[in-house]
Amino acid sequence: MPVRLERIEADIAELKVDVAELKTDVAELKTDVAELKTDVAELKTDVAELKTDVAQLKTDVGDLKGFALETLLHRRIRPLISQRLGLRRTRVMQSPAQEPVPALTDPVETGADNGVITGRQENRVTETDIIVRAQRQAAPTPVWVSIEASNKVAAGDIRRARETADILAAVFDEESIAVVAGYAIDPPDQARADAAGVVFLQVSEQV
Repeated sequence: MPVRLERIEADIAELKVDVAELKTDVAELKTDVAELKTDVAELKTDVAELKTDVAQLKTDVGDLKGFALETLLHRRIRPLISQRLGLRRTRVMQSPAQEPVPALTDPVETGADNGVITGRQENRVTETDIIVRAQRQAAPTPVWVSIEASNKVAAGDIRRARETADILAAVFDEESIAVVAGYAIDPPDQARADAAGVVFLQVSEQV
């Protein structure tokens, strides 16, 4: 066999070996890419789960802070009402820390039965965070106060407080005050509260 032909055959054999090795490398690369895709997919799943956990944690923290605020208000509502609203003889009629008293629930139920208020309005009273009955310091006439508590007061809190106050006024034919209580309120929501005749009661965590 001529030397040149032998050289060509040797080169072809080497080329076949190189191609086989290249195929092996490509197969390994495909495996690595597949594993990488799997790892990326798992990482995305882990990140999504982490985001969900963080969101749930934020919700839980918000709920705890909200419960802490309501508990704080229940304990300190009498001096707050006296100092900030000029009321006296404050009696808590409803709060998360106690069952609503019959002097509140019975007339509200009767009002719903007699068509003075609707069933939805009856539920609104039931869902109100805190309701108190007091007197003006300068007059013995009773005053109802509906209070919606929130860490940061928003438009919904203002609307609910106003609605409950109006319902109490309709049921009892007595003066009512709408109050939103919290640690903070944004200027636009403060303007909403002012326009709706709702008092913002700023609470300190040290109260």
